[in-house]
Amino acid sequence: MKLYEVYGTFLDLVSAKEKIEVLCSLKFEENDSSYYGTYYICGKRYKEESFQVVNNLDLLNNKPLEEDNFPVVLYINNIKSDKNKIIAESKDFVLISREEV
Repeated sequence: MKLYEVYGTFLDLVSAKEKIEVLCSLKFEENDSSYYGTYYICGKRYKEESFQVVNNLDLLNNKPLEEDNFPVVLYINNIKSDKNKIIAESKDFVLISREEV
């Protein structure tokens, strides 16, 4: 069984990345894409536990990625550690969705 979570935050993109790095002892890499624009990722998406911090905007159709009012979202994929619990306890992040597959 795999666990996926999405969190929203009112922090800006860089501040959200830095907050998660401090809370969870992670190091993010900066990436760019035509879909997300600039975003930050830690881990290999779909292959292992990974964390992805993005602006809540699909640049291709100019609509939010998540239907919430948060400007930034955090995707945690294939959760294997307790880092998601640390983030959930932070006042800066709000759980938007959780899915077990």
